[in-house]
Parts: sequence; structure tokens; C-alpha cells
Amino acid sequence: MNHLFAVFGWVLPLGLYLAATSPAASGQATSETTPRSFIKLTLPDGSEGRLPPNTVVRIRKAISTENRNGAKARIDWLQMMLVREPPADVAALVEGVLPSLGKLVLPDGSPVWFNAVAAQGPMPLPPERLQNGVRSGMMLDNKLQYLASTPEEVRDELIAKGGDALPVPAAFESLPPQEQETAKSRIAPMKVWDSDLTQ
Repeated sequence: MNHLFAVFGWVLPLGLYLAATSPAASGQATSETTPRSFIKLTLPDGSEGRLPPNTVVRIRKAISTENRNGAKARIDWLQMMLVREPPADVAALVEGVLPSLGKLVLPDGSPVWFNAVAAQGPMPLPPERLQNGVRSGMMLDNKLQYLASTPEEVRDELIAKGGDALPVPAAFESLPPQEQETAKSRIAPMKVWDSDLTQ
């Protein structure tokens, strides 16, 4: 019985992810808006940038390779956008229009805001992925997002913000070797957000 529960706890989250219609969820995160719904922000060159808030997938701090010319925040939507406003300020503006905007913690300890409609998790991760500050992961717009948040915190935030919350995965070590290899092979080809953004 314990063996079946452990296997179920791993296979169900992966099965639900693979069976989900991610393009549809992503489409909701990037729907069209009217010109009046744009948020005005400052681009690194000082010019004005316009962001349709309901297309936002993710907001985080600008890292060292991105923060030239005063860029403080990176926004991922239909494209990547760097702006001079701090990420918390951008998130506050977006949240007023996008109630599905959730917040979790990246492996380096900084916050990441994300559109829960485009998210699914927590995803089961093998031990070799759980290092450098990584404690969990979620699928976000068809890419794996590593997080310092616990699987329980990921699930709770997705439930609160209307995302696709999966059961908290069973301990990887409790699976038989064949099931462990199956889980690893399913995760291996996934694209990863900011794979180098770790402690």
C-alpha cells in the first residue's frame, strides 16, 4: 500500500502535467488587451515602454547580465522587457489588473511574481535538482521554474491565485529504481527558466 501511494504521488503530478493543455493556459496569460489597459514603464534607455498587464507571465529582479543602464526588473510576457522600476513596483501595478498574479521565492532568495493561470505545480524533482537553493519547481508557460519555496507553499499559492495546483509529490527516494528513472527522463528535456539564477 505504501509503495502504491508513493508511486501515485509521483506519477499523478507528472501525468497531469503531460496531459494538461498548456497552450490554452498560456493563451489566457497572453490574451489581447485594449490600448487603455497598458501600464507605462521606463525602459533602460529612458524611453517609455507600455505593458499590457494581462499578458504578464513573470516578473523578477534584473540580474547582473541584464541591469545595464539602470534596469531593475525583468518582465516576461509576449517578449522579454527590462525596465528601470523595481520589480515590486511593477508587480503592484500589474496586480491591480491581474488578480491571478502570485508570488513565490527564487533559489537566490529574491521574489518572483507569476501569472498563476500559466502555472502548474509543484513538480516532482529528483535529488540532483534540489541543490543551490532549489526546494521545488513549477511549470510556468511551458518552462520549469526552480524555486526556494517549498512544494506546500507552491501548491498553496497556486490554489489561492487560481493556478493548476497538483498534489505535493511523494519523496523521490521512496520510489523504486525504475520509477525514479522514469521521473528523471520526463523532467530531463524540460526547458528551465533562469537555470543559472541560484545561490
